[in-house]
Amino acid sequence: MKAGKFAKLSQILLFYAGNELYINHLMHYFWIFDFAFGKKIVLRSFIFQYLFILTGIVFLVLSIIDHLCIKIQKMVVLQYPDVISFTSNIKDIIIQSNENITAKYRQVLSGIEFLTETFSPDSEGKIYIRGLGALFLSYLSPSLLVDRFLVECTSTSGETISFPVLVQYGLAEIDIPAAQFLDCHYLTFLQNEKIIYPFQHEYLSLFLSAATEVSIKARYASGEIASKSLNFQPSLKVLTLDVSPSLFDHPETIHHLVVVAGKRTFTYYIRHPAPIDPVQFVFLNSFGVKETFIPFGIISSENKYENQFGVFNGMYRRYQAELVKEYTAHTGVLTDNMAEWIEDLIISKHIFILNKKEIEKEVTVIDATIQRSFLRDELPAHSFKYRLSKINENGHYIQDCSRIFDSSFDCTFE
Repeated sequence: MKAGKFAKLSQILLFYAGNELYINHLMHYFWIFDFAFGKKIVLRSFIFQYLFILTGIVFLVLSIIDHLCIKIQKMVVLQYPDVISFTSNIKDIIIQSNENITAKYRQVLSGIEFLTETFSPDSEGKIYIRGLGALFLSYLSPSLLVDRFLVECTSTSGETISFPVLVQYGLAEIDIPAAQFLDCHYLTFLQNEKIIYPFQHEYLSLFLSAATEVSIKARYASGEIASKSLNFQPSLKVLTLDVSPSLFDHPETIHHLVVVAGKRTFTYYIRHPAPIDPVQFVFLNSFGVKETFIPFGIISSENKYENQFGVFNGMYRRYQAELVKEYTAHTGVLTDNMAEWIEDLIISKHIFILNKKEIEKEVTVIDATIQRSFLRDELPAHSFKYRLSKINENGHYIQDCSRIFDSSFDCTFE
């Protein structure tokens, strides 16, 4: 029985107990006692007092039960976030309540309370606390990809419910629970394989939720196998591994690398021959971790000049000139999985050109061409345009004087 029904029932009983017509109607069934003892007034008074006392007790009991039911139903949680969630798909908090609720948000490790909000129930008695992912994302960064947060909801009557959640940086929606993804997948959209060059720098990241042994095996073209293994303790943090072929001797003769970490497996296939002085991009993907890519196609450049003209002393002159270099990178033919994965690079906010494991220049993607079809024999290949992020691109690089063009140009003229 819902809250409030007990009180209504007790009121009905009390009404009948004090109703004169009801008592007279009831006395009709006690005519035997009235005939036998002739004490109609005494019996009527006795029955009235008995029913009144009994109804009062029932009313008191039902009122207590009704009060308890109302108290229990003041805050009923209908939905809450998973214990481990990505910022991109963290669930809303939905509470059934007949009172206002004050929500407090704090970081567990630091204990800092960074926001307090008050919510009122809607016409259906529900309170929705939305936008938790965007709120928590503002407190995460590439240097802090995982953090613990606590949401405390307190009603006007003082009842409190807490929602602890471990939040992992994530910008893309995942169709499986975050805990399952982090336990079985690396932090990349690649499906367990990638094509790379022997000299390419490679990084692979994973979430350490349990003690994990990481093994890296290199299989050479001759059939020889070399391996390395590392052990890590659970830290509930993101671990980034350097899995470059250069970890092993003679990387130019390696056929493929296999990285195994718990339930996760990833294979790198080595592509030959390797280009001379290629451009290697390193970017932060949708999970906030580093990944690299070397285009298989050519990279071309185009200079554009933005000029400002005016008339000075009767002469038409250019008083300001700005050089803008735009580069076009052709990915070359990619596998279906890499063709989808490259979109993560194009939308990344942090892209750099890598030179000998050191970040050389920051670049910004300004345009891209991605076209796919349902043809079975399609060979996916994309292109994207980028420019250096720095404003002044009019530079002269003495250390790279052997190049006809700058270091990001292709090797067509050498």
